[in-house]
Amino acid sequence: KLLAFNTEHLRLTAPEKVLAHFKAYLQHVDSPVLKADDALLARIVKLCDGARTFEDIEHKSAFIFVDDEAIEFDEKAVQKVLVKDRALEILKQVRDELAAMAELTEQAIEEMLRRLAEARQVGLGKVAQPLRVALCGTTISLPIFDSVQMLGRERTLKRIDLTLERFKTHG
Repeated sequence: KLLAFNTEHLRLTAPEKVLAHFKAYLQHVDSPVLKADDALLARIVKLCDGARTFEDIEHKSAFIFVDDEAIEFDEKAVQKVLVKDRALEILKQVRDELAAMAELTEQAIEEMLRRLAEARQVGLGKVAQPLRVALCGTTISLPIFDSVQMLGRERTLKRIDLTLERFKTHG
């Protein structure tokens, strides 16, 4: 019940006040998300509309501020998403498509992922989730199109490459 109250309170509080409280929370837990400027923090908070706690928001966004090589993979996410259903093969195709894109906008990324899913005759999740796990190490993050756009092409491709290398024996 308290989480429901907290969720509602976050939703009703002015964005600048939420941002100030979120920054205080980040300092308290010594989060890597503190590296973000106010504009990026505001975007992250907005993308997490409906979040129950600041911890949820921090957890969904911390991957952006961690070194690419330091991404920790959740074993359940790896087993459920990465090492079955030809996920690594799909991830390689996603990587090639992202590398070839003129610019990484949320819309262009979404259209590419939907097109790939359709071509492979699978749901969007079969294409988006392996990408999410490669970028974040988990199945929980900001919306995937925004995640790719915020990380940028170079870091996104690097994380996919690191993932493909690390789990290639599973494919």
